[in-house]
Amino acid sequence: MYAGNVWTGPYQGAFSAMGAGGQYITAFPASNLVVVHKVNIDQDPHRNVSEPAYMTILDIVLDAKCDKNCKQGSLVLR
Repeated sequence: MYAGNVWTGPYQGAFSAMGAGGQYITAFPASNLVVVHKVNIDQDPHRNVSEPAYMTILDIVLDAKCDKNCKQGSLVLR
């Protein structure tokens, strides 16, 4: 969940922006990480990625980025 464009909860300290058709960018300053998700809405204007689907993508990326110590730290709180 986020308030405005600043994540709270499991993505504490991250910043995110959302664009048309499910295009997102999220920065995790504490981890020196930026995640960009692009959808080709020029090819198909009906394409879309929901916010819950993007959150799943973020979880997958963070799982790949983080080792066991990272997951116990302040970036990913489960």
